[in-house]
Formats: sequence, structure tokens, C-alpha cells
Amino acid sequence: MQVYLYNNQDETVSEPYSGKYALAAIGLGMLLLAGCASGNKTEAAWQQDRENLQSQLIQVGSSQNTLAEQLQALSKQLAELEARMISHEADQEASFEQNEARFTELGNNIEALNGAVASESRSGAASKHKSQEKAKATKKPVITKIDDAPPPPKLVPVVSDEEIKGIYINAYLALKSGRYAQAAADFDSFLAKFPTSKYTHQAEFWLGETLHAQGNTAQAIEAFQKAANTPEKNPQWNAALLRLGQLYMELGRSDEAGATFLQLIKARPQSAEAETARKILAASGNNTTM
Repeated sequence: MQVYLYNNQDETVSEPYSGKYALAAIGLGMLLLAGCASGNKTEAAWQQDRENLQSQLIQVGSSQNTLAEQLQALSKQLAELEARMISHEADQEASFEQNEARFTELGNNIEALNGAVASESRSGAASKHKSQEKAKATKKPVITKIDDAPPPPKLVPVVSDEEIKGIYINAYLALKSGRYAQAAADFDSFLAKFPTSKYTHQAEFWLGETLHAQGNTAQAIEAFQKAANTPEKNPQWNAALLRLGQLYMELGRSDEAGATFLQLIKARPQSAEAETARKILAASGNNTTM
């Protein structure tokens, strides 16, 4: 290839470029093309990153929505549970009130019946006395009427198992609420009225706890002794024996405490109460265990 140069006098001088200038021009063109290609590649990479970031943001938003839905569901379940608990407590309180009302009514009926029987008895006695006085005046034998017979025995009201359970629960709630004097009176009354109920052993045990809370350790020991007398079918036997040993320890009666703990360990070696008894014996320096 040849390029013609023109001077100021429009005279043409023919002088060809050398080969190195042609190569330089080719190299410059290739650099420009490479720059364009590199720019296109960078733009494609940014586009991919932007799409990835948008995808991640969408996933995060979806996760947040899922967590919000789960939280809302859990809140709803919690509210339903609280409502059921409040309803249950209200039903239980209403049941207690109904039991108290029924017992009050039964007591009033019994008092009315006793009054009627006593009145009838007094009337019969007065009639008998008049008959005797009249017989003395007329010298006629006294004829005893059937109405002059002794009054019938007092009627004992029949109390259902549900009513007995309600009385026991009332005493237990008095203990748990810190009304120890009321709880002790209620448990004493319960044991006097229902000495053979299925709640008797529990009542004896909780009476012991009530007395101990009031500082009456000696009386509490008597209650726990009663609760520990019959291990058969007694759900409180282990606990009663353990508490009995602990109260002996409080009073410094270590021999009785050790014997009580050993009795528990021998009879119920796998129970949690027996394990506690072993620890107490070990801590007190008594290594005689079974």
C-alpha cells in the first residue's frame, strides 16, 4: 500500500509507510475491540449479581412472611389455651360453690329433721305423763301407746364421692394459698367425717404439712405417723415416711430419724424418696444404708 503526501506547493511526493506503522495501527484496533468486549462482560456480570441479589431479597421476604404466619398461629393457640384455662378455673370455682351450697342445704335439712324428732319426742313424753296422771286419778292401768316409743335414730346424710372430693380440694386449696389455720380446721373436719375415704391418707399427709407450716412440729409428726401407718394402697406413704424422718431430724431425734429412713429405703429402694433418705443419712454421717 502507498500513501501520497502533498506539500504546500501541491507537489506530489510518493513515500510509502513502513511495515511497523501498519502493525501499530492493527494493534490499536485490537485493543479497542478488547476494551469493548471487556465492558460488555463486566455489564453482564453486574446484571447477574443484581438478579441474584433480587432473588435473595425475595427469599428473605418469603421467610419473614412465613415466620410472621407461624408467630400469629402460635399467638392464637396461646390465646385459646389461656381461654380454656380461665374457663376451667371458673367451672371448678362454680363446682366448689355448688358443693358448699349443697352441704349447707343438707345441714339445714338435718337440723330441721332433728328438731321435728325432738318435738315429737317431747309431745309423746307429755302425753304419757298425762295418761299416767289420769290413770292415778281413776285407778286405771296405764296403757302405753306406740307413740310413746323412743325416737328413731338420727338419719345420716349420704354424701357422694364427688362431694367428698370437693371438700378435700377446698382444704387443699386453703393450704396452698397460705391459709394454714383454715386448712388445718378443714382437714381435721374432713378426717372426722370421712375416715375411710380414698382421700383420707392424702388429707392426713397435708394436715401434717399444714401443722408444720404453723410451727406445730409435734402435732405434724402425729399426722405423718397416721399417714404412714398403712403402706398398702396409700399414695402418700413414701412421702409421709420421708417427712416423718425429716421432722425427727429437726427435733434432734436422730435414732428415730435413721430408723425411719432405713424403713423407707428397705421397703421402697427404687423410689425418689428413698434416694433422698440415702442422701440425708450420708450427709449426717450415718453410713448404714440398704
